[in-house]
Amino acid sequence: MNEEKRTKIKVPDAAIMIEGLRSIGYSFATAVADVIDNSIAAYAKEVRIFYDASSQENAFFAICDDGIGMSADELDRAMDFGTKKNRTFADKRDLGRFGLGLKTASLSQCTRFKVITKKFGMVFGDEWDFELVAKTGKWEMIQLSEKAIEDTPFIEYLKDKESGTMVVWENFDKIKSSSKNFSTTFNRLVQNDVKNHCALVFHRFYGTMPIYINNEKLPKRDPFLEEFDNCISRESVSIPLNDVKTSEPIRVKAYRMPAESDLSLEEQELIGGSATLRAEEGLYIYRNDRLIAWGSWMRMEHKTLYTHLARIKIDIPASMDKEWSLDVKKSMAIIPDRIKDKLLGPIRDGIAQSTSRTRYVGQREETKTIERVWIRTVLPDHQVKYELNDQNLVYSSLRESLNHEQKRMLEAYLSDVQKYIPASRMRDDVNDDLQVTNGVTKEDNGDLAIRKMVDLLISLNVTDKEKANELIILLVHQEQFHSLVDKVDLILKEFLHANGSK
Repeated sequence: MNEEKRTKIKVPDAAIMIEGLRSIGYSFATAVADVIDNSIAAYAKEVRIFYDASSQENAFFAICDDGIGMSADELDRAMDFGTKKNRTFADKRDLGRFGLGLKTASLSQCTRFKVITKKFGMVFGDEWDFELVAKTGKWEMIQLSEKAIEDTPFIEYLKDKESGTMVVWENFDKIKSSSKNFSTTFNRLVQNDVKNHCALVFHRFYGTMPIYINNEKLPKRDPFLEEFDNCISRESVSIPLNDVKTSEPIRVKAYRMPAESDLSLEEQELIGGSATLRAEEGLYIYRNDRLIAWGSWMRMEHKTLYTHLARIKIDIPASMDKEWSLDVKKSMAIIPDRIKDKLLGPIRDGIAQSTSRTRYVGQREETKTIERVWIRTVLPDHQVKYELNDQNLVYSSLRESLNHEQKRMLEAYLSDVQKYIPASRMRDDVNDDLQVTNGVTKEDNGDLAIRKMVDLLISLNVTDKEKANELIILLVHQEQFHSLVDKVDLILKEFLHANGSK
């Protein structure tokens, strides 16, 4: 005999529920990105962000788009917590997942937000005020009056648009309570965090849906330098998903980024600075062209000295959201076990390319003979030895100028230099993302390097112009002076001037 189940309706406490949703884990930047997802879904041609943080009490942050807008009923549904969606995954611009993003993202940063939308010439507005909900304990949403809409900052954005939507945040309680200077913190969050985060996350939309902050367009980003030959890429690999109801496979492509020394200024700007080479290596996961997660190997590999130039681009279909454990914020994903083995090939390929470039950086100098300061010798049993090059012109010239006792002291000291190279400590420093300042610096390309060369020529008692020219040509092929290889005439001129010759 089956006993009939008894049920009871449980309505969650509105204030406690919203307080919990406010703590879901958004940063200011990820919250803004989640709201912009709705602009993409609305077929916006642009997104314009306006903000003013000069006054703590009247600060606002408005995310505006010229998308298709919403009717009164559509706005009402959009303001529900957990908007019901009929998801067929056919619309490539639909970045929604749970129907929570707009509300949770907004309330994670402020206690009051309003949505004003325009469609077919009609303007509607609704507002959630957490303080009101906490006071009444009810799921009470405010329907904005015509005057309240008219008083909204930058409402003029919608006036010359056929359609569009504005999401306006007000009363930033978390920033107020955590910052020493509200305006300074707010501006840093927008001009640093939001700008850099959204430029990268939406970099594929740069040409089709530009984003502006107070009328300044976000910088262009390209984490793979697609338009440059300086970045090596492999053929794209498709991973079919025969047991999933989708016609789209997962697409994977391995890249080997240029070394920091090979990056042009334009390339550095496109990837967001040369420091990102090490900080943001690893997997780059996209969903409907929106970057979801990046800068980590997600336990498929681990960072080493040799992996920092490897980046793996992965495009997943939206139909696999559940399998990839995509969270509400759309900022985290977990690779399904059945996919991991299929990703190993491209990952290992990218890392192998990175390892090759990192270990053998000198191979790019095929057409020039450079006399190295250090000689690297590979020994049996996975050992390697570094020794000072005793054929280096500067070293050999110095040695020849010394008497027997001085030579013996020099050799003893240099033997200790080679023996006590802090290889382990240097390796740890690089792993800890510390910049080792030894080596070639900007000054080596300028006047200081030329002065060093001239001083060396004088110390070698060179007086003859032809002899000086001959020696300069030899010296610029030494590693420490190789940056001056195209400045032989200038060095000779400086030497003659310093030496009082003509």
